[in-house]
Amino acid sequence: MNFDWALLSRAPATSPSTDAFAVVLVEEASTCFTAPVAPLEAFRISRSELQQGAVPLKEGGCGSLTLGGVPSEYPLCTGWQNSSIDMSAFAGKLVQVWLYVDEGGIDPGVATSFAIDNLKFEETVLVGPVTGPAEPLPVNTVVNASANFTDTEVLPHTASIDWGDGTSSAADVTEPAGSSPGSASGSHSYTTAGIYSVTISVSDGSGSPGKSSFDFVVVFDLTGGVAGCGWIDSPAGAYPRDPTLTGRARFAFLSRYPRGSTVPNGVTFFRFRAGNLRFRSTSYAWLAIVGAKAQYKGVGLINGGGDFGLLVSAIDGQLPGGGGVDKLRIKIWQRRTLRVAYDNQAGAPDGAEPVAPLALGRIVIRNR
Repeated sequence: MNFDWALLSRAPATSPSTDAFAVVLVEEASTCFTAPVAPLEAFRISRSELQQGAVPLKEGGCGSLTLGGVPSEYPLCTGWQNSSIDMSAFAGKLVQVWLYVDEGGIDPGVATSFAIDNLKFEETVLVGPVTGPAEPLPVNTVVNASANFTDTEVLPHTASIDWGDGTSSAADVTEPAGSSPGSASGSHSYTTAGIYSVTISVSDGSGSPGKSSFDFVVVFDLTGGVAGCGWIDSPAGAYPRDPTLTGRARFAFLSRYPRGSTVPNGVTFFRFRAGNLRFRSTSYAWLAIVGAKAQYKGVGLINGGGDFGLLVSAIDGQLPGGGGVDKLRIKIWQRRTLRVAYDNQAGAPDGAEPVAPLALGRIVIRNR
């Protein structure tokens, strides 16, 4: 919780034992002006922080209306300051803010005007990473998704899953117990090939639901095409803007020829987090499948803009001639200048066989 405040005073403290400092505390609301139980210290105001001279008050702010006077009545003032309090300890509770003086007692007059009454802190349910399929799946295959969640509330929880294809369903919920998190899970069958983002939402009924997504579920049609999802280990030199960068890169793609069409459709997503690079295709030009190898070309955007070319070469290691290991090459370049933006097989000809094995995931090629 963030808030502005100003402490006003008519005169400075003259005794070392009086008003040497004041402490603003936050506690769960109880009977007015009773001692707080295990309060949180929000901030401490020293007598030395009082400044000579009036400070104009904000309209409707800390001052003139609730304190019953005009700024000129308070020649000493801390000046406007901003503070924040971590309210997670008070999730779902009513809280009040108190002002203590150094002698340990509450000043009712100040506390009354400083109190925040009936403030309900609504903590969003924290939903962990969604677990989904790590490999492409054929259409009409059951897809399972699940996620753990934590919440300080004791209310029953409800959950739903948005499957990314225009449908959603209620999720099965296991409530948290002690230190064990709760869980939400469900299953779904996709009837159309595509790349789908799955989002699980969990609500405790008292605030905004917590959400987490799985990117991506790749669903392919067995009649022909190539699909893949997973990670590759991006080598040094793959990202020309900083050739020293290495790390995992996430991919998901689908490319196929619709029946009766000479232009492939589908979409390719690629993310190299270390280089802050996000690529999304907008269209494909062609797709070629020969045995265990598929290659396609298209165009797309990096971080939502630009005009970039895309070349993907993939090997399905499970097919005859595939060598037992799935491999992938991704090349992205600026079409106007031909400057390479990313290539995990830098310097190789466009027709070269991909050599980089997947770190995780699967590539599936189907030829009619």
